[in-house]
Amino acid sequence: LTQGDTYYRIQLLKAERRAALPSYGLFWTSTAYVLWDDANPDALTLDQQVAILDWLHWGGQLIISGPESLDALRNSFLGEYLPAESVRSRTIGEEEVAALSDAWTIAVRNQPTLPLTAIRTWSGIELKKHPEARFLNGTGDLLVERNVGRGRIVVSAFGLSNPDLLAWPSFDGFFNACLLQRPCRVFKRMPNSPELYVTWA
Repeated sequence: LTQGDTYYRIQLLKAERRAALPSYGLFWTSTAYVLWDDANPDALTLDQQVAILDWLHWGGQLIISGPESLDALRNSFLGEYLPAESVRSRTIGEEEVAALSDAWTIAVRNQPTLPLTAIRTWSGIELKKHPEARFLNGTGDLLVERNVGRGRIVVSAFGLSNPDLLAWPSFDGFFNACLLQRPCRVFKRMPNSPELYVTWA
């Protein structure tokens, strides 16, 4: 995710033998976040790996979508910086997602919206957090983060592309405030127009 004047621009990488990522840390300055979802770390050259580590230490934020990604990264260049390790497989149901729903479901115009529900149990993993890591507030034991220099790595115990999660009306706010750790957004109406625009608080 790259940050412009106000908004983020999403850049998707193609699944290729070699990832089209900068090989020097200075070329990462416009990148705010990287969402790692079951990508192969061996697709990165040594220079790209060093550049990512430099970017993290300078303030970059890496979001790892579990469960497969965590195991794939365990013996990679990111291994010693991961906030948790996978202990075993687990299923995630209504009781587990209730922590997310209670903390991050947003009321609209003071009216409650639909909570997060697990229509079917989710495939996940049990996370054993690193001594320097912490579970994110309002997520139970499903999301854990660890600081790396001035940056951070976040890992989830479930896939962030889960259909139930994406269909949750409050997913956008959860992604912004919890995963990205961004401040509140303020929605305003354009002058002489019904259109809305968003800015950061």
